[in-house]
Amino acid sequence: MAKEFVDMLDFESKYFEVRQLANGAGRGVFAKKRFLPGQLVMEIDGQVVDEEGYTSLYCMDLGKGRVLEPGIPGGLVNHSCDPNCQLIQLGKFQLGLEALVNIQPDRELTYNYGWPAEVGAQRCYCGSARCRKYIIDPDELPKLKKMLKKRKKSKKK
Repeated sequence: MAKEFVDMLDFESKYFEVRQLANGAGRGVFAKKRFLPGQLVMEIDGQVVDEEGYTSLYCMDLGKGRVLEPGIPGGLVNHSCDPNCQLIQLGKFQLGLEALVNIQPDRELTYNYGWPAEVGAQRCYCGSARCRKYIIDPDELPKLKKMLKKRKKSKKK
């Protein structure tokens, strides 16, 4: 699925574009116009999956055991510990990306993935001065640190 997903980058939009990241870390979505705080930047469509335990690199939680496997470009919006957007619920099975701050053209669009500690220690490379070093909900960071400390102790035994 992931290979098909990345091969579908031939979409056109006057509001944003997918670009290769300068650091070679994959792709990102960049604004082509200015967005103001509170403005809807994009609607995120995709396939709703209602399978217990389903997971992927791109899926977004819809609640009640459902996830959205987003299409392009929504699935390529990267995480940041200091994001310029936030994910919002637009409908029962639809999400949107809303601007948190003024976003100028050529800025990468980002949001905080807010993963729970149970997902594990996924390293963050957002480069923000506020980087938590892990892609995780800020409230979950103490829990993750305890889990990592416990794991480190058990490896020493």
